[in-house]
Amino acid sequence: MGERNEASLPEFNHSFSQAVGALEGAVEHLIVSGWDELICCHAQELARALASAAKAERRDETERALRALASLLDLSPEQERPIQDAVHTKLRNLLGVIRKFPAAESA
Repeated sequence: MGERNEASLPEFNHSFSQAVGALEGAVEHLIVSGWDELICCHAQELARALASAAKAERRDETERALRALASLLDLSPEQERPIQDAVHTKLRNLLGVIRKFPAAESA
């Protein structure tokens, strides 16, 4: 692994926060409007990319939450429908963990 450049940390946190915002928007759309496969794929790609970035920055809790979120987004509409309330609750809980990223793990 490469060295962690502390000078770029604020820029990284800003970019990461923007990407998390895009992920939140996609997930919220899925929750409100239904399990659209195209939006699921987009959100899953975002979650996986963010998980890789979190891993590179040694943000273990955030990485785990993003990987769990990506796994939930892998559900097909047929799989999601019967357990919809539980899936939506878990997605929102995971987003709450992910939102805490800069403050919780940057020390």
